[in-house]
Amino acid sequence: VFGLYPELYERRTVRAGSLAADEQGLLALGRAVMAHPRLVLVDDPSAGMEERVRELNERGTAILVATRGEAPAGDRCYLIAAGTTRLAA
Repeated sequence: VFGLYPELYERRTVRAGSLAADEQGLLALGRAVMAHPRLVLVDDPSAGMEERVRELNERGTAILVATRGEAPAGDRCYLIAAGTTRLAA
């Protein structure tokens, strides 16, 4: 994980709860990567995390992003409201 996210190595002695929000998101992503998943669910990534999520996807991991804001660029996009698919692109 430190090879993928060297900034985590620099902060390895800091308690997770004391990390900044974007660092906590990166830590969660790093923990997920350790399991070599085929799919990762990312809940409302910050702007700084989008590039990291994209890199993970380029390495072959499928990514499902849940967001209330602008949809990130991806292969497919689905707008789901009240449990019903409203748009598929």
